[in-house]
Formats: sequence, structure tokens, C-alpha cells
Amino acid sequence: ENEPFMSMEVMRIGNLSERSSVGFRTRDATAKAGVHYISTSGTLVFEAGENTAVIKVPLEVSVRWDTTLEFVAELVHTRLENAIPGRYLWQSLIKIMQVRGDCFPTDRFAVE
Repeated sequence: ENEPFMSMEVMRIGNLSERSSVGFRTRDATAKAGVHYISTSGTLVFEAGENTAVIKVPLEVSVRWDTTLEFVAELVHTRLENAIPGRYLWQSLIKIMQVRGDCFPTDRFAVE
């Protein structure tokens, strides 16, 4: 229940009058799934009128921490419903950082 995780807010723009969804997945960069974070995939659902949704990626508790750990979160264009992918912002490089045990720069999503 109290496992650390990273949260990424995804913003939907354009026509908000209909329900929309998009698939997402994580992939390795310098951080490795199963070692630094838990590989995650799923579907973000935006109900009519909603413009944000959150992807949560559980982090592995590691004794060896490195300030250059990064993984990628990307939207999956083959799993779209009432959506058109953006030209540039369909993936994001996520840097995993910890300061005194807290996720940096914020841990505002860490407690549910």
C-alpha cells in the first residue's frame, strides 16, 4: 500500500464533449523495469468534460540509487478512442529522483 510511485498527469485538449481513451505503456531508458520501476501499461479514460488523467508507475525500493535513472512513458496510438495523437508530445522521458526518501520535485500524488 505504501510503495513509492511516480505520477504523470496527461492533459487532453480539443473537443471534451465525448468520452475518449488512449493506451499507454512504459519502457526502459537508463532505469530498468523490475529493478528501478515496475513496467506499467493500461488505458487512460477521459469521460466527457474531463481534461486530465493520471498514469501511476510503481517504483522499486532500491538500496543503490542513481540520479540519472530515467524511463519513458508513451501513449499508444493504436489504442485510441475519439482521440487524435499530438504531433510531438506522445512520449515523455521521466527522471526518477529522490531527496531524503521523497520523490523530487514533488510527492503530491504519493498519498491517496
